[in-house]
Amino acid sequence: LTRGRRLETGDILFFKQADNWAAVACQFAQAYTPGLVASCVRQLVFLRPGTILVVDHLMASEGKSVPETQWLLQLPARPDLRGNGLRVSDGKSWLTCRSLLPSGRVAPSITQTDVRTYRAAFRYETAGDRLTLVHLLLVGHADEPSPLRGSQVSVREFGKAIEVTIGRQVLRLATEQPFDVSSRTTSAF
Repeated sequence: LTRGRRLETGDILFFKQADNWAAVACQFAQAYTPGLVASCVRQLVFLRPGTILVVDHLMASEGKSVPETQWLLQLPARPDLRGNGLRVSDGKSWLTCRSLLPSGRVAPSITQTDVRTYRAAFRYETAGDRLTLVHLLLVGHADEPSPLRGSQVSVREFGKAIEVTIGRQVLRLATEQPFDVSSRTTSAF
């Protein structure tokens, strides 16, 4: 780690523990080369028992655009690609991951690593000074089916927030300081 990599880990901006979920937001722009990005905030939301929402907010340095961005996921085995996402299992458990934002289908590319694991790379191009990425991960034991179908997940941007609906849970994630997260449950139809 002596080839110019920065070892600063970042700052926690927000944390909340609720009945069926927990959330944290961290700033870690300081882990990148100075001037590459002005801000890099990640919000993580864990919905019990096996849903993880990862939201990344990138802001370019003044007068620049956010460069092409790769969102990486390390995997224990070769995944099956499914549209804009993937599914992988090690025989004991499974994981699915898909890109929800930016809109459109961003399918990952898969490469094998030197240690015989796999890396999924979701690539995003931008010409603007901001980029927001939303990825949904579901995890479970090998004998459990995925608890969600595609139609049970939606995302929309409005004002200074993103709203993600997962089943009946509606999460509101602020896109600016303090990057707080709130939740409500919708009534069944």
